[in-house]
Amino acid sequence: GPQCVHMVLAAFLSVGIAVAAIHAWMLLRRPGSRFHRAAYVIGLWVAIPTALAQPLIGDWAARSVARRQPVKLAAMEGHWETMRGAPLRIGGLIEIPKALSLVAYHDADAEVLGLNDVPAADRPPAAIVHVSFQIMLAVGMALMAAALAGIVLAWRDRGPPLRRWYLKAIVACGPLGLLALEAGWTVTEVGRQPWIVYNVMRTSQALTLMPTYLPALKALGSIYARAGRWMDLIAMHAEEADVARRQEQRAHLRFMVAQIFDEKLNDREQAKASYRAVL
Repeated sequence: GPQCVHMVLAAFLSVGIAVAAIHAWMLLRRPGSRFHRAAYVIGLWVAIPTALAQPLIGDWAARSVARRQPVKLAAMEGHWETMRGAPLRIGGLIEIPKALSLVAYHDADAEVLGLNDVPAADRPPAAIVHVSFQIMLAVGMALMAAALAGIVLAWRDRGPPLRRWYLKAIVACGPLGLLALEAGWTVTEVGRQPWIVYNVMRTSQALTLMPTYLPALKALGSIYARAGRWMDLIAMHAEEADVARRQEQRAHLRFMVAQIFDEKLNDREQAKASYRAVL
């Protein structure tokens, strides 16, 4: 599907531009090196075509997300109100009328779902998804600009683009491919929350608890506690108690559940029931 193609191209792009950046740095120090020149050109041969292809593949992927995961699309774009002819907002500064509907559905009057029409429990963390998506887009545009500049310089110079300012620009672009890769995966994985199988199974339901995974469970419990996600912590302790091998361990976990109901949620009835379960 489009996400697979998008990821493969992103991998080639991030590695290609990183290789080109390493050898551009060396060419700034040793301009006459044939080895670094050849390696730099190889990196550009990988990076430039993929940088130019990514916007086209990205459009394909965006239309797939709009059709299959409209809530993720709304989070990516920071779109809160369901409307027809939805605008595209760039960096929170520029708003292009009807562009989001056009990009997502190839129809300027298509309706785009807003996050306000999605129950809070079914939304991903919109701020994380939106900022990550903006970073990915910004980096993609920067790499595409560097690719176009390289093509123009190669045509003008009748050879590899070796002007010092361009070598410095490629060095600056070196880490950007990996940044875009991480931002893209953040969009993919955080954007599908709270689902591990979209609209079928929640991530919390997919947690597999085993007594041998206690360090990981303690870390997850710490995260839940710091975030104040007491019901998630209760569910985790309850499932952990169900698989605990020793009676003392089960009793301790159920006592922790009772304490959370009593001290954090002020639910006296549930706390009493949990304390009785311990006894």
